[in-house]
Amino acid sequence: MSRPDGFAFDVRPDGSVALTRRGLPTTTLRDARAAAFLAEVAEGDPQRVMARWSGVGGADAEAGADGEEDPEDQPPDPRPLAVFDLDGTLADVRHRLHHLTSRRKNWDAFFRAAEHDKPLAEGVALVRKHAATDEIAYVTGRPEHLRADTERWLARHGLPPGRLLMRRAGDRRPARVAKPELLRDLTWGRAVSVVVDDDRQVCRAYRDAGFPVRVADWSDAPEPVLTEAQEREGRT
Repeated sequence: MSRPDGFAFDVRPDGSVALTRRGLPTTTLRDARAAAFLAEVAEGDPQRVMARWSGVGGADAEAGADGEEDPEDQPPDPRPLAVFDLDGTLADVRHRLHHLTSRRKNWDAFFRAAEHDKPLAEGVALVRKHAATDEIAYVTGRPEHLRADTERWLARHGLPPGRLLMRRAGDRRPARVAKPELLRDLTWGRAVSVVVDDDRQVCRAYRDAGFPVRVADWSDAPEPVLTEAQEREGRT
């Protein structure tokens, strides 16, 4: 399989790093994420590193170099974006929250059990409704190492395809900080019809940033447990 190509980056005066592919913006990295990227790109294959940080994973990062039709060569989708959270919005996490209730939290078990999450009917119906008029994307506080499991879960339950943005390895910032940054990178230059999330602190941060928000209030997951995982632990 050939290497990805067409990526470039620019370090801005404020220290942030803007990544592009064939002249089109893919993401902007700031603070610790910018520093981590610069360290990685200096030591690894720059094109593969930039593809990974741009959220172009696996086969998608390689397609253009293999002669297959490359999504980046297609005209931008003119539809607005509808952006959905996963845990507590589309995925029912209640069956695995017990791994986080003890003093010594079992994060490995908590994440392993994610593939057994049942879909939340209200959230699934809403994302399918928006798929008729909007481009769908997913922004989650789940860590990057769960990407394959998460993509399989979305496909298994018939959720519309869409770009999936996740926490980078080692990013333990509160969800109300990490997720708006992911959303800003995703929506640069794009209209947004709605952002749906169950975390009220995240929703408040989205509103403060000017995004139209709908609170996913159909999940009755124990608020203190999930809030601590999202806002204090910075793990999901």
